Amino acid sequence: MKSIPFTSRSVGRLGALVAVAVAAIAATVAPATAATIPAGGVAVEHASLDWTGSTVMQSPLFGMYHYFSAGVSDGTEATYKGADGNAEVLLEAEGPHAIATWGTHTNYSAEAGHHQVVRLREGTGRIEADGAARISWTASFSVNFYGGTAPFSVENPTLLVNADGTGELTGTLLGCKANKAEPAAGCVPFAPTAGAQIATFTGVKVDPEAPLTIAPSYAGVAVETPGAKNPQKREVEGWGAWPQSMVTFQDQTGLSSYFYSSGSGEDPKKPPLPFVVDFKVPKPIPPESKPAGPGTPGPSATPAAAKLVTLKGVKKLGAGGVATVARLVCPSGGATCTTTVPSRLGVKIAGARYVLGVRAPKKIGAGKSATVRVRVPKAARHALGAKRLAVKVKVALHANGQTTKKVVKATIAVGR
Repeated sequence: MKSIPFTSRSVGRLGALVAVAVAAIAATVAPATAATIPAGGVAVEHASLDWTGSTVMQSPLFGMYHYFSAGVSDGTEATYKGADGNAEVLLEAEGPHAIATWGTHTNYSAEAGHHQVVRLREGTGRIEADGAARISWTASFSVNFYGGTAPFSVENPTLLVNADGTGELTGTLLGCKANKAEPAAGCVPFAPTAGAQIATFTGVKVDPEAPLTIAPSYAGVAVETPGAKNPQKREVEGWGAWPQSMVTFQDQTGLSSYFYSSGSGEDPKKPPLPFVVDFKVPKPIPPESKPAGPGTPGPSATPAAAKLVTLKGVKKLGAGGVATVARLVCPSGGATCTTTVPSRLGVKIAGARYVLGVRAPKKIGAGKSATVRVRVPKAARHALGAKRLAVKVKVALHANGQTTKKVVKATIAVGR
């Protein structure tokens, strides 16, 4: 599959996404320069769409990453793809054109200005003389919340812009009921929601010759949240919501409150980020080539050492009492890595002894990464209450004849 690399044009448009502060996202965008559209309209054959979701999706939560993938995913490594058909996931932190892999899929950080970007290619449709447009993509992508324990997918999205500048981005929403307490049990798919609104917007003016940046509506959008554990809060600053069909769909995944203001500390991260549509195929730019100077070292014949990264901050327990405490990275260009971690960890809480479970894969493929997770049983969580628990886990990562050892120190708290 041939991929479209970033160009100066596409880098600029992604920069526009990052530069839009959440508080400034409104229901309108600045109109483009006056568009010249032929009387008979314009046929579109190779449109692209770049989508970054929301700041929530770009920010780890409780030590777990919400990562994008191409194609339909059930949240497991087996169904993970960085590219699939007309969809690919790009990582800004990895370079001007870097398709995500399982080894790099968590290399993003909104706080550091790095994003994961879904790019859909080969969109087809028409732009009419009055500025109305309809573009469709035969592609699918997934958002894997909580390290893949709560995934959902968007299939075959369509962009509709009306002559008055209003419009919507729709698609079929797919997902499964995840067992967060026992991820190995897998996901049970539920019925797809066809024609669901992913975004609505106003004030858009289409110019066939220029990329179109669209800021979805959120502020002041009211939705119904019957029976939700955290109903929509409309008295908080910046209150709003994604479209009702998205919120209703997410009731099944358990993620609905991430798509509207619920009064939580995550509210400022929930508004949808702008997405970009380009009606033309970006032209490739050849990679920069620099000759090695006298002081430039040549390529190393020895693969890099494995990395063992302790995740910072207090780790709040997610569903099932699981917290991610470390990340393991197996270097590319070498052999499969192996890990050594204890399966159990004894701790004392309020004078009583409890046994925690420790999870990590025994093998990690070259160029791939994994995590070390600690599971706190229900009785221990009740005993912990509002207090914090300090744990130490001895971890060893063996790669290419080298062993990286570390005592991972983490502070765990029950999520609220």
